[in-house]
Amino acid sequence: MTASLMLVGKLPADPQEATTKTNKPWVKAALTLKSGEQKLYVLMGIFDETAMAEILRHRQGDEIAVVGTPDFSIYEPKDGSERRVGIRLTVHRVLSHIPMKSTPAPRVKSTPAVQERMTLTRQTTSRTHSDLDDDIGF
Repeated sequence: MTASLMLVGKLPADPQEATTKTNKPWVKAALTLKSGEQKLYVLMGIFDETAMAEILRHRQGDEIAVVGTPDFSIYEPKDGSERRVGIRLTVHRVLSHIPMKSTPAPRVKSTPAVQERMTLTRQTTSRTHSDLDDDIGF
């Protein structure tokens, strides 16, 4: 059985582009979840081109939502302190439901497919209600 998990949190650092051993691009990032005084740090791997393009628009401190397949583990600190749950998430979708706090810096490394999707995203999100040709009034 495969489970999907949706998490909302803040990026504790900028997402980092990387390459697999077979030269496929991917992005590694982390997400900090906070509930009261407790924090959970989730490690993320992003392999989907659309999700990579979206997360690379964000910077440290931005709040995002992600959907992916989790891998849970139990972390036992060597100092004998309390065990904690660890989550690694293979991200399939990045949702930017909250506006970015910062302007993204340009990226040097990127595939043509990622650049094309970022251009298409900018074009489709700049539409206004008057651009739509239906008569639905909301």
